[in-house]
Amino acid sequence: MSEGKLPKFLDLDELGGNAAVSIKLNGKDHPLEEMSVEDFIWSQKELAKLENLEKEGKGNDEIAFERNIEIIARQFPTASVEDFRQLKMSQLTALTDFITTQATEGAPAAISDLPDGAVAEVEEGVDDLGK
Repeated sequence: MSEGKLPKFLDLDELGGNAAVSIKLNGKDHPLEEMSVEDFIWSQKELAKLENLEKEGKGNDEIAFERNIEIIARQFPTASVEDFRQLKMSQLTALTDFITTQATEGAPAAISDLPDGAVAEVEEGVDDLGK
């Protein structure tokens, strides 16, 4: 994109997740489903409930782990919550790190300032203002 120009086209359909990202669990591949806004809101509410339980002295690690497993299971809908409960702690830690990395790196943005709607990738760490 040329310096100083704002993008005129954002293809949200193109940003719908990366089907190439998956995990193997119990011999099966499970694609990572990008968190929807609805799931994000749900997870934030669940995390707020956990914080309130902690403030009231009613929180514990078991409740926290259950919520985190439920959040993870929503991102891998082809696996069950029970599949994730059976993980070793090292596996759960690796999975959490993997999900976090995928969320922060993400797929390149499908943004275009071309009239024909051609897609241009955004360089990592560089925005339209040259920062």
